[in-house]
Amino acid sequence: MSQRRLRLCATGVVATSIAVFGTAIGTTTSSAADHVSTPASRTVAKATAKVATRTTSKVAAARTQAFPSRIFAASSPFYQRLPDRTPTDNQSTAMARNLYDQGVNYYGDKAGRRPAIALNTSSYTPPMYVATNSDPLVTFSWENCQGKTYGDFGLIAKHLTGIRIPANALPAEGTDAEMTIYNQDTDEYTDTWVTRKQNGRWSACWAGTIRNASKNDGVFESPFGASASGIALAAGVIRADELKAGRIDHVVGLAMPAYKGWPSVSWPANRTDGSEPVNGRPAPSAGQLLRLPADLNIDAMKLSPVARTIAKAAQEYGLIIWDTAGAISFRLENPVSMGSDPYPSIMRGRAGWDEMWGDPSRGEQMFPLDKLEVLPMNYRAPQTNWVGGQPGQSTAPSVPSTPAPSPAPSTPTPPPAGVGGSDAGSGNQGRVIVRQAASWSDVKDSAGNTWTRRGDFDSLMTSTELARTGVTGTADQALYAQQVFGLRSYTKAVPNGRYRVTVLMAEDWFTKPGERVFDITAEGSTVSAGVDLVARTGGKGRATSVSADVDVRDGRLDLGFVPIKDRAIVAGVQIAAL
Repeated sequence: MSQRRLRLCATGVVATSIAVFGTAIGTTTSSAADHVSTPASRTVAKATAKVATRTTSKVAAARTQAFPSRIFAASSPFYQRLPDRTPTDNQSTAMARNLYDQGVNYYGDKAGRRPAIALNTSSYTPPMYVATNSDPLVTFSWENCQGKTYGDFGLIAKHLTGIRIPANALPAEGTDAEMTIYNQDTDEYTDTWVTRKQNGRWSACWAGTIRNASKNDGVFESPFGASASGIALAAGVIRADELKAGRIDHVVGLAMPAYKGWPSVSWPANRTDGSEPVNGRPAPSAGQLLRLPADLNIDAMKLSPVARTIAKAAQEYGLIIWDTAGAISFRLENPVSMGSDPYPSIMRGRAGWDEMWGDPSRGEQMFPLDKLEVLPMNYRAPQTNWVGGQPGQSTAPSVPSTPAPSPAPSTPTPPPAGVGGSDAGSGNQGRVIVRQAASWSDVKDSAGNTWTRRGDFDSLMTSTELARTGVTGTADQALYAQQVFGLRSYTKAVPNGRYRVTVLMAEDWFTKPGERVFDITAEGSTVSAGVDLVARTGGKGRATSVSADVDVRDGRLDLGFVPIKDRAIVAGVQIAAL
């Protein structure tokens, strides 16, 4: 079990879930069969018309505007066509076979070796609403459906306050109860998960809002959003109008039962609910792209209209791993937001999995799942956005440290009480101008100094493990009760000058050297390479620090935390003017 799972939630059997890196923070415990419409244990001959023609039991009033096919920046990775030639992951063949086998083993036709491919419509896929500033203004309440003890990470304050929602809006059926809102007047995009409207009041267990969506790639800041990968649902949901037109001009999201767990995450995803190990077999990672080869003649294949449309998108734009599900599945726009259900007509009165298999009476073939190729990790990603591995690699490698000279040697000394002396200065420690803790509230150290609450770290993820187990090597337990992890940067506006920067840390989880390693940079130069907290201190829960003298010439002190193995973790930062 990864540290993220233990810290953040109780785990369970999931079909569609939300993850904070290795954590399914939106875990549901309903059976996998509830999450998809698949053949399950029925034989092919007994597929019933009742399943094929089922319509959603709740439909909102007729909408006035269809949800747009594209709302994010034109440069979004989800809107880029693939070139005719693309590289493949060095384990592509084995990964693709694993995917196919999962399709067979999870509700597929095992005798005929045909994989089930579900098309989710009424459940486990979002109704999609276009809102305007004339719609009701809503501030959600937080439904702590998982019994979290560490709060909502600022979910309500930052993401679910002042959201415009059409008066007739309803979430999806099923335990995930997803919903998507795009306010075209403010260019704000919101996904919600475990969404409820009771007595006129809205609540959600998890969610995310993207401001200036038209300038965003379509990925939430971690750990927000309603998919397990951090990818916005609108980026990969198939629209009903796209199926009617026979063309999808964007990447399509693909969910599967088992894929790689943390720390294997591929850009543009920033987290995962993947399970590891995956029966000891190679598997793709959250965010990894798959495609049908450009030279595959789809037009010559006899596919159902729906299967052909999805196959062309898989060839031209690709499929992206974005969620765990009870079977291989795609999300289709939920008819709850449409006013009527178009899918019985689109799918010719058949179930979605039937359409993906094709109609034998029409001589149709199955969707060519067996032809998929897996592209390299972080395909086409800028190097600064690599998350869990370099292009061409299927596992998370070491990230090289910044090739620049250190402005001063690091000073690995355990932090005494009241690091850096009083605000008036102490010896050569300088005059302290900033003490900032990773805690969500101000902290007083044993010398009476106040460390201000978190505000300048770029991660919202919090560890409270040491509040339970304690920390040695310091008199200031409160400074380590909450630590920020998964951060990449810390930025503070300061006058130009020379500063002594001290970073406080303690390993909260790992017990062996090499399990967490990261570099620390200041003003673009490495000040401490290969920080391994267990190796430095001899174990878990032992306070340490890194100090370096830094020259600031642009009015802003920039610290960087470059992950090599797992993620950086920090308890606080002190800045003293020299």
